[in-house]
Amino acid sequence: MGVRPKWLTLSLCVPAYNEVWLAEFSRELEQLCTQYSLALVGGDTVRGNLCIGFTVMGTSDNGCMLRSGAQAKDDIWVSGYLGNAAAALALLQNTAHTDWSLTPSERQVLLEAFYKPKPQIELGLSLQKIATSAIDISDGLLADAGHVAKRSGVGLAVNSSDIPVAQSLLSYPEKKRISDWTMRGGDDYELLFTAPEHQRKNIHQLSKQLGINLSRIGYVFNGEGILLDGAVASEQQLAGYSHF
Repeated sequence: MGVRPKWLTLSLCVPAYNEVWLAEFSRELEQLCTQYSLALVGGDTVRGNLCIGFTVMGTSDNGCMLRSGAQAKDDIWVSGYLGNAAAALALLQNTAHTDWSLTPSERQVLLEAFYKPKPQIELGLSLQKIATSAIDISDGLLADAGHVAKRSGVGLAVNSSDIPVAQSLLSYPEKKRISDWTMRGGDDYELLFTAPEHQRKNIHQLSKQLGINLSRIGYVFNGEGILLDGAVASEQQLAGYSHF
């Protein structure tokens, strides 16, 4: 949300020393550090149940975007396509509909969204002078929109028909399940951000420049809470991932 990552620490707890596993883990970690120009600057390794924890730190020249800046009449935008990670989890847990016909490439797109989500670093940096607020969609679209609404002291109105959905999800036989994945699923790590109406042209240009789909899905209003298709969103609709 407007910060360039620079350093990370690693806390690694493993049940036993496994040279093959550690070599592969280190190789993948090195590739990611190279890709994002990250330096591993410390941490700890211990024996126990498998647990991997990272803390990533970074810098920002123009200040990061917060959840608290949304203003009435702002547009609401999201990056990418939502629901892919939640759909992939259903595939991995064998809870998806048995009649869902996916091509190998469509299945691969979903699994990569779950296993290797791409953080929108460049988009966040590019939005610093455009967006008024931002949040990453990790707990679910409506749940995270609710965080912005609460911290900004406004209401957010979302149009379900404008939420970007990947083509592979549209073939799923149960439309309600698609809706749950896109609005409540989480783990997308796309950006939800708000911006004034006069920034629409700049946002469309940014979409083309970065090659990232950016969709306008609603607006900010004076009030509180979340409206979904003109009605107050129910507790069930707002129930994304709960950390506790």
